[in-house]
Amino acid sequence: MMLDACAEFSPVIGRAASLSGFVSTTVGVWERSDIGSLLVSCSVDTTIVASRLAQVLGQPVPQLAGKFLELDARRAIWLTPRSWIMHCSLGDELQLAGQINCEFPDKVVHASLFSDYLCWLEIAGARAAELLAEGGFISLEKHGLPIGHAKRTLVAGVAAITMHWRVGRWLIGVERSRAAYFAAWLQAAAARASKLEPTAAY
Repeated sequence: MMLDACAEFSPVIGRAASLSGFVSTTVGVWERSDIGSLLVSCSVDTTIVASRLAQVLGQPVPQLAGKFLELDARRAIWLTPRSWIMHCSLGDELQLAGQINCEFPDKVVHASLFSDYLCWLEIAGARAAELLAEGGFISLEKHGLPIGHAKRTLVAGVAAITMHWRVGRWLIGVERSRAAYFAAWLQAAAARASKLEPTAAY
């Protein structure tokens, strides 16, 4: 069954919308219903198909966890040793999935629409990393998760894809069934932090 992409918190799909009810002087949160997602899965070692897949996508795909690869509005994120998540525009989802599936009719690689499954939130501001860290370890690396890197981790007990997208900007992908809980946790954590933090622009 294929479900259409949808917005979890906003009546309008296809654009970034501020998270209603979220209040902070140092952090902003937006639902990114404009991000389309594909789950690209392999039935073989990814090294066997990576170059063919890169030709279809017009960009390379990461072979190891860590740095995501970005070109224009598309991002390739390593998810497991045999799967990636591809970000693209909502309007490109169906066409891109079709291109991948036509290139691999034997299903050695298969692309499926994934926007209905994941809710993406953008979290930005001077204290964004500290807010996320309240929910657990973003990374055990000495300097945290570098810009341009992504990893699967737990934040506030919720399985999430955590991306350090830009300086002070993060993209967090959570299962849609957990999105309301995660948003409520963000609001509560920001409320606690606001009692301790100085005002800063984001």
